[in-house]
Amino acid sequence: MSRHRNVRNLDYDDFGDDDDYYDDDDEYPDNDQYCISPGTMQQYTYNPDKNNHLHPAITVTTTQEPQQHESNNSLPPQQEQQPPKHVSNEVIKHCVDMIRDVVGDNIYNDEEIFDVSRKFEGDHEKSINHLLDSNQPKPQLRSPQSPTRRSSEYQVKVSHLNQFGGRRKSETPVVRQMQKMKTPSKSSANATTSQKIDELTINDPVSVMLSDVEVTPNRPGKKKIDYMSEFTKRHEHDKKDLSLVVIGHVDAGKSTLMGNMLFQTGIVSKQQIHRFEQESKKVGKSSFAYAWVLDETEEERNRGITMDIACSSFETKTQNIMLMDAPGHRDFIPNMITGAAQADVALLVVGSCTGEFESGFGVGGQTREHALLVRTLGINQLAVAVNKLDTMDWSQRRYNEIVKKLKPFLKQAGFRDCDVTFVPVSGLHGDNLVEKSKNEKLTCWYDGPSLIEVIDKFEPPKRSVDFPLRFTVNDIFKNVMGQTSGISLFGKIESGGLVPNTKVIVMPNREKGLVKKIEVKGVNEDIAICGQHATIQVNGIKNHNEIFIGSIVCALSSPIPAATVIRGRIVVFDLSIPIYRGSRVELHYKSMSTPANICKLRNLLDKTSGEIIQKKPRFLSKGNTATIEVKTSRVICVEEYEKLKEMGRFTLRYSGATIAAGIITKIIE
Repeated sequence: MSRHRNVRNLDYDDFGDDDDYYDDDDEYPDNDQYCISPGTMQQYTYNPDKNNHLHPAITVTTTQEPQQHESNNSLPPQQEQQPPKHVSNEVIKHCVDMIRDVVGDNIYNDEEIFDVSRKFEGDHEKSINHLLDSNQPKPQLRSPQSPTRRSSEYQVKVSHLNQFGGRRKSETPVVRQMQKMKTPSKSSANATTSQKIDELTINDPVSVMLSDVEVTPNRPGKKKIDYMSEFTKRHEHDKKDLSLVVIGHVDAGKSTLMGNMLFQTGIVSKQQIHRFEQESKKVGKSSFAYAWVLDETEEERNRGITMDIACSSFETKTQNIMLMDAPGHRDFIPNMITGAAQADVALLVVGSCTGEFESGFGVGGQTREHALLVRTLGINQLAVAVNKLDTMDWSQRRYNEIVKKLKPFLKQAGFRDCDVTFVPVSGLHGDNLVEKSKNEKLTCWYDGPSLIEVIDKFEPPKRSVDFPLRFTVNDIFKNVMGQTSGISLFGKIESGGLVPNTKVIVMPNREKGLVKKIEVKGVNEDIAICGQHATIQVNGIKNHNEIFIGSIVCALSSPIPAATVIRGRIVVFDLSIPIYRGSRVELHYKSMSTPANICKLRNLLDKTSGEIIQKKPRFLSKGNTATIEVKTSRVICVEEYEKLKEMGRFTLRYSGATIAAGIITKIIE
């Protein structure tokens, strides 16, 4: 008869069976086994991840004795609101799937994702933003200190309820102690742990039979990645990463030379070269077959010039080379600056044909300007390829003439003689590119290395591995890398490192996201280190339009400074009119450019010692070294040169010409 008395005394308001939201058995697979409603289970099951899910009658005592509640005949207030009736189960499941696709499966558990989906009524964007913005540590159950294990290492999990899960109206509060515990610790620790569990009391006016209480260790925290040890290990056992930019005057044969090198190193197949040969013959440009390896757009092929940075990669004996083919036409100097700002070393290609070298090296030629730009942007190792020497019948006299003119100029620009190497080559026929030339007309007077051997001898610069993450965005893609959401960003890791499932912030607009996937050379990687070019998939970005070329992806805890006024030390190049206070210029920084003006001329400096010659000069002319302040038209992200050399340089241009370049000494505002 007691069984019938229990049924008569049940309050059916506690049951949630009439709610259509809980009809899916997949969400609660234990319903049939324990014969209770999911509503009751959700209400009285302890959830260690959220405080608002803890029933008010369940308390953890540390120093005081458990207190008994006075008997009452009313149900405890329900702490969690049920989802609105109009939110269907399909909407919630779709929201959960979208959240998992963005944040992954290792950061948040299923219960957290499910709860936040209910909280925001199936709105996955609000749910994702709530999860990414929550940086507070998860609340955990507290108990007295134990000599064997800390109290924060335990979570109490209630796995079974009573048969009915109901309430007897006539009963007084029942205090039940949970004493069963499953733990991998030794028997000596069981006594202390059991004592801690005895102090966990349930003061509940509801008669709930709890059994099989399990105590399980918390999930271990995210392991901190030691990027320095990973970087050191790679340099000891693997090939080093190096970024190479190819520069030179227009029509010097840069694209043809590098296309032929990619073919000889096996990056480009014979079938591709044959196809390019047939296509180039149809338009009357048969000599452009190798150039079309890097010049991929229709406009570049029709005009016969490189217009944007073309990227590829190849390997030498000791280096992994990221190749960037820069345009040589003066109209596309900003694109050339973008490529040079990301490079570690440079290859200067000069044409040896009569009149061709002179036009590039003379006033207004890009050979001179490119060499100055790469030096002011921090590149101090240079290879000079004297191209098209086969058209001069491999003349040693012509080769020596070009070397004699270039050496003094490069030394004046800041290159040391030991850091500059000259190599005679033929880009069209492939002589002396990968293998040493066997042409007797060349070997009779030249016995030096081939071009790829010179590139292999380059030394990578010192990397800022210990500095926080700085990832410069050079290109933006959508619907790539097999993604269904998020955005893909291509760029270079200037400092620090990156692994999947890392929270990041994109500056200067402070867009937060989660790195879902990393690709290096088209291959998924578990880690990327500074110095590498990578494509990353970032999910959770609220507004994709706020991400632009020149944005900086940073570690969430250490964003890059943003400013509109910077102080810098510059060197003035050739210019038609002097630089005055208020002069309007175009500021180039990494892959970003923005209008700016010179708001202050602070000091005129000595070129060699750096001492102040004159304070507040009225103007700056050719060859001056000075300290100035520049105000930009929009917020930019910069680092001081002393803190991070890779991101401490900038260039000033005016009316299509480069007038100055320098380093950032202070961020004003």
